[in-house]
Amino acid sequence: MGVFNEERFFRVIDAILKGDQLQAIAVREHISKKTIHDYVARLNKPGDDYYNPQKYQMIKQFRQNQRDKKLLKTAVQFLAQPNSSLKELSDKLNEENPDILEAFSSSTVQRYLTDERLRDLIGQEVFESIQSQLQMNKHSGQVKGGFTSFVKNHHKKDEHNNKFTGAIPQPDYKRVLQKLEDVFELQELRSQYPEQTFEEIARIFNSKHSERQITKDYAYDCIMKSPQYVDIFKDTRRL
Repeated sequence: MGVFNEERFFRVIDAILKGDQLQAIAVREHISKKTIHDYVARLNKPGDDYYNPQKYQMIKQFRQNQRDKKLLKTAVQFLAQPNSSLKELSDKLNEENPDILEAFSSSTVQRYLTDERLRDLIGQEVFESIQSQLQMNKHSGQVKGGFTSFVKNHHKKDEHNNKFTGAIPQPDYKRVLQKLEDVFELQELRSQYPEQTFEEIARIFNSKHSERQITKDYAYDCIMKSPQYVDIFKDTRRL
């Protein structure tokens, strides 16, 4: 903690009670945030010359209130833009709160939205709806990420064993249209042959397209993820 300075100690404690952010206090006083935490801890240490449990509880409650406000701001922003990515949410929160030195990062936003304290603040039903939407967004992001990779990369195969060996960056938007056609055709085959396995559906598809062959995994992807793919196809210009 370095050399203790009583005047600085009282300045720090008073600044916290006035609502100053720890980062701002640390910069102004040329100390670390750990030192600030050490100062506050002395207020709750029996026998210490600066023992003051009442002031300690005031600081504890005040900081909890500050954190609650951040939790609620994050939740309100998410509920206003439920389909936004964590990065988009953090950017929006930082834009609307320019005075906050400890900026909202994507990881902070995620941590706040899943914090059990938030459940107490907004209620069980709203909290669970947020968790459900987060899972949907995560899944949608994974699908879009995989599809973007599909569009922007040409996948190489080994000439000898026919296995994938990597991907070469090679944007080809004709493949987007091809994928869309496959999605609709495989969906139609699925409705015609609901009892068939994905491997069998792939075999039926291949019998109609001698010029190209698909795998059961490709059939599964087109059939099971088709709603997400169709949504992405509507905005292919952004890829």
